[in-house]
Amino acid sequence: MQTAFNNVLNKVGKLPIHQQETLVEIVRHRIIEERRKEIAEHAAATISAFRAGTAHSESMNVLRKALGK
Repeated sequence: MQTAFNNVLNKVGKLPIHQQETLVEIVRHRIIEERRKEIAEHAAATISAFRAGTAHSESMNVLRKALGK
């Protein structure tokens, strides 16, 4: 049984190349917009926490360690 994802891939593969390229650009732009929304939501939550006095700061070394860098 094919998954919905494989079904979509098969349908996209049947499109002419120029339509596939257009589809890729549309999807890429939608992903970018979704990430922008996520960043804005995180920023708003951080600002709210800061204003409420529940946010705290960390040193760069602690942040790097937390990010695994």
